[in-house]
Amino acid sequence: MHTDLIGKAIYAYHFHGDDTTIDTYIDGEPDAQMPPSLFFRDKRHMNHLEREALKRCKGKVLDIGAAAGCHSLILQQAGLDVTANEISSPACKVMHERGIQNIVQEDILHHQGNYDTVLLLMNGLGIARKKNQLLHFLKHLKSLLRPGGQILTDSTDIQYHHEQLSLTKDYYGEVSFLLEYKGQHETFDWLYADKELIRQTAHACGLKFELLKENRNNAFLVRLSK
Repeated sequence: MHTDLIGKAIYAYHFHGDDTTIDTYIDGEPDAQMPPSLFFRDKRHMNHLEREALKRCKGKVLDIGAAAGCHSLILQQAGLDVTANEISSPACKVMHERGIQNIVQEDILHHQGNYDTVLLLMNGLGIARKKNQLLHFLKHLKSLLRPGGQILTDSTDIQYHHEQLSLTKDYYGEVSFLLEYKGQHETFDWLYADKELIRQTAHACGLKFELLKENRNNAFLVRLSK
């Protein structure tokens, strides 16, 4: 059941100052607690992968899974033409209140447009859900790019705790998320794609792959371009 717990938490934080954490579990194991204020970070509190991605944005930008709009707001303030894409109605209301000018509330797979930069941060490729859906997802993102356009996205290689994951999986980067917030629960599939999977899938749909940055936590930033 989709209960949009992140959207509700973002709304409660923005309008009521309620920073009650969202508890997260990956494949049944407790993971990091997620305060809603995380989605309202300014540039100083973003990691170096995010800052590098924002620096490389150009032209007309589509920010996919914009949440509370922290990345969109920075780009808009820098003078870029940015469209914030988000499926959550409460999150879209928050972005509107924060002054983000172009908001599209829509499943990204239904969205059409032409952009110079498509941005997916905070493990944005996870939206593909499964390894066998990544090619379809990247083909759709490619269809949104103008000639010379780019996709900027980060991901995390989670093989470092492979031992803790189910050995029955077809791919170790496919996980099941459980969110818990104020007594409500939400589950969904998510994909942590490793560099080689992204490289191979990008090449399969005619995109160039470039590794831009990595960090010590096995997270990395890539650019895929036409």
